Amino acid sequence: MPNINLILEQRQAVKRDERKTRAFFLCFAASAVVSLIGVGALLFMTEQVKGEEAQLKANAQKIQPVVEELASVKGEYFKLMPRVQTLQDARTMTDRWSHVLDHLMSATPSQAWLTSVRSVVADPKQPIQITFSGLAVKQEVIGDFMLALQQSPDLENVNLSYTQEKPVAAGSQLEFQFQGSLKGTEMEKASIVEEEN
Repeated sequence: MPNINLILEQRQAVKRDERKTRAFFLCFAASAVVSLIGVGALLFMTEQVKGEEAQLKANAQKIQPVVEELASVKGEYFKLMPRVQTLQDARTMTDRWSHVLDHLMSATPSQAWLTSVRSVVADPKQPIQITFSGLAVKQEVIGDFMLALQQSPDLENVNLSYTQEKPVAAGSQLEFQFQGSLKGTEMEKASIVEEEN
């Protein structure tokens, strides 16, 4: 029987096993280092997020009185809003009447005199009706006055109701009456529907 040297093969197998073990150990060590770095990064990020959360909570606590005051002011604002709206509407209406009176002052002919201005609100869905009554010397003056009223940006549908002779102390003059409406004074349909409900 021939002698076979098995020691060399055994040594080569041991070296192969040692290389495999070293490679496995290096892979394990590398993965452990990567895992540790990952865990460290996650812990760092967690601490950072916790710090930001604490800062946001601190900021929220600082502004909490302002938020509560703002809520209180909003509540008061909504309580006062109907009054404010009423005052704004009154101011708008006053401005309209002021414009109408200014127009009357500049548009009334020298030979015509207003004796009354009357307004009526018969239906809230319709604009305010205005009646102008007065005296004039002749028909042409009344016509000129009506045309001047029709040119007012605040008046609409100005029409002559009548003219008639009226005896006065200095003789006779013509009494006239115009009717028209104040533009933009009808209530909005939405607010009328709310009132009906």
